[in-house]
Amino acid sequence: MLLLAGLIVAGCGGSSSASPASTQASGPTAPPRLADPTSAADVYRALRVAGLSLVGTDSVAGQTPSDPVERINATLAGQPLAILGYASDLGRAKLYPFRDGTAPDAGQPVYTFAGTNIVIEFGPSTAGKKPPVPNATLTAAAQRLATTLQALLGQLAERSVQRASTPPPAATPTPAPTAAPSST
Repeated sequence: MLLLAGLIVAGCGGSSSASPASTQASGPTAPPRLADPTSAADVYRALRVAGLSLVGTDSVAGQTPSDPVERINATLAGQPLAILGYASDLGRAKLYPFRDGTAPDAGQPVYTFAGTNIVIEFGPSTAGKKPPVPNATLTAAAQRLATTLQALLGQLAERSVQRASTPPPAATPTPAPTAAPSST
C-alpha cells in the first residue's frame, strides 16, 4: 500500500526530466491500450501521460482480496474523480452493475465510466439528490476523459446526466430472407 501511495504521489508532482512531447502538428498521439485486467494506478499514470491534468489526493489498496482491490481519488478540472480497480471484468460487472446509457440516481456522480475491470467516477455528487446538469467546463473535461479512456480501455459503458463517450455501435439487423419467386 505504501508503494502504491508513493507511485501516486510521484505521479502527482512535477518532474525535472523532459516529458515525451508530441512534435506532430496534428496533436498528441493516442495512448497505448492497457492490458486487461489493468490496475487503477496504471490508468492514473496513463491519463497523466495522455495530458489530463489529474491531481491525486489519495489511494487505497485493498486489504483483502475483495473488490475493489484499489481506489485512487483525484481531481480533474477541479472536480472529484475516482478510479476503482477490480480483480476482473466479471467482478466489476457484478459489484458495480449498471446499464450503458442510463442516468445516475441520487447520490451518484454526474459521470461514471466502466471498461474492462476499471470504473471511473467523475464530477460532483450530492447525498440524496440527483446530480446537477454539468456546465460546459465539466462536459468538456468529461468528453476528453472519455475519449482517452476509450483509447486505454476499449469500449466504455457510461452512466451520465449528459453522454460524454461515443456510444457502442448499434447492432445491425440481419436482413430478412427474400422469398424465392414462385413458378406459377
